[in-house]
Amino acid sequence: MTVADSAPLSPLIPPPSAPPGASKMDLRDFPDRLSPMVVKELRQGLRAPMFVWAFIIVHLVLVMVVLAGLDDTSRGGMTMFFWWAFIIPVVLLMPMRGINALTDEIKMKTMDTLLLTRLSALRICLGKWIAIVAQLWLVGLTVLPYLIMRYFSGGLDLWNEVKWLFHFLVLGTCFAAATVGFSWQKHFLFRGITTLGIGFLLTALCAFITSELIASEGFDAASFKRTEGSITMFFYLMASYLSFYFLDYAAAQIAPLAENRSTARRIITLLLMAVLCGLAYWKEDLSVVCLMALLVMLALAGGDAATERSKQVSIIVQPFVKRGFLGKLAGRVLYPGWHSGFAYFHLLAGLTILGAFCFAHHRGSHLLDRSFVLFCLVAYGQVVLGLVIQRRFFSQAKSPLAVFIIIEGGIFLLHMLLLLLANVGKVDGIHVLMVWSPYNAYILGGAFDYGSRDYLDSGWRTWTAVLGGIYACIMCYLSAKEFRITRAVEAQCAADLAEEAETRSPSAA
Repeated sequence: MTVADSAPLSPLIPPPSAPPGASKMDLRDFPDRLSPMVVKELRQGLRAPMFVWAFIIVHLVLVMVVLAGLDDTSRGGMTMFFWWAFIIPVVLLMPMRGINALTDEIKMKTMDTLLLTRLSALRICLGKWIAIVAQLWLVGLTVLPYLIMRYFSGGLDLWNEVKWLFHFLVLGTCFAAATVGFSWQKHFLFRGITTLGIGFLLTALCAFITSELIASEGFDAASFKRTEGSITMFFYLMASYLSFYFLDYAAAQIAPLAENRSTARRIITLLLMAVLCGLAYWKEDLSVVCLMALLVMLALAGGDAATERSKQVSIIVQPFVKRGFLGKLAGRVLYPGWHSGFAYFHLLAGLTILGAFCFAHHRGSHLLDRSFVLFCLVAYGQVVLGLVIQRRFFSQAKSPLAVFIIIEGGIFLLHMLLLLLANVGKVDGIHVLMVWSPYNAYILGGAFDYGSRDYLDSGWRTWTAVLGGIYACIMCYLSAKEFRITRAVEAQCAADLAEEAETRSPSAA
């Protein structure tokens, strides 16, 4: 026996892998049973300084809060401080680690390598999201002993505290999905502004929850207790949908063109909005939250669909053509691209208005009054105006949704500037400069004082409707030009399918 034969194996030589027929239970290492993306991201995340310091700071602060609350006669202040000591680092800061999840892979030019493996685009996004969520829940579970200490020291409702700890972790989970979902954006400014905007809304929601936890002892008031279970189920339904939508949206940006993830998102959104309309009609106590959810889904899914880049290729159109006339008809709202997304937006808007009527039905009121009609006209006209500007001047933008948001924000800021000039500078008639914008009528009604109220209700409302119609006609014209390409692709797919059928027929053989 030589020295080389008796020497141990080099650590550089990989250990023998399991045979092809071996089951997952035969793998001795636990990470071998998980997705490689989850293992990689989780190992890097647990060693990152942000997680280590967040873990230490959370526990130090909670220890001080619990010890300070032992002799505190007022539980409200300590309860508020306790929850915010948990919310700020765990629910708000730690999910923001996903803001560069996909951008780092793109900058290091490793995204193509990942896509060449067996990992799909959705599994890549899920792996990065699960790694962040695992860290959130790890820190969250370590907070349970502090809840037990507060229970024995202050006589709090332990089950209620654990329940709301779980709810806060779900909020952080959804926020992590949002940061990963927008992490594919190349420009850090847009990613940062979007993340800060969502974080601000989440902070306001957490502030409302914590105040109600103190005021009504954790939502145990009699007015809420009857509907707590239904609203909780509704909350988890919406959190699941938003997490799915953000992650699938990010996967669609890095996935190959043939995957066509847009159609599945549109179908799921339509089905869920139809369910929400039914709940708004049959469940009076859920009509308010259903209407709010419909508005959120309209803004999210409708804006995404109406600004999506067109993908006019046969591999996407062919599955619709195989189903004949009904398939082509469904494709008019389900094809990937802004042209079908504009029609899809109208479908979502119709479901949202239906939900609003269901809400008004339970309140014993009607929506066919001047204020509601004016609001609908202004909102519709302003959205279509932004779409027209985006399609006409920024049709080649890599991030059309970001461009659309910037356009709408710019028009709003321009209106605010004219509002200041009119009220502070006393510049009469400056509102005429924005006569092309549907916002003009709405701001005139709420801020300016030019003319009588009847003039606003009749003249400006009519002009707003005319503007909305003009911009809608422009979008319909642009969509019709794009649908000509779609019909040509459909004709080519139909010819290919007919030729394939003839090739497979017995007579051709």
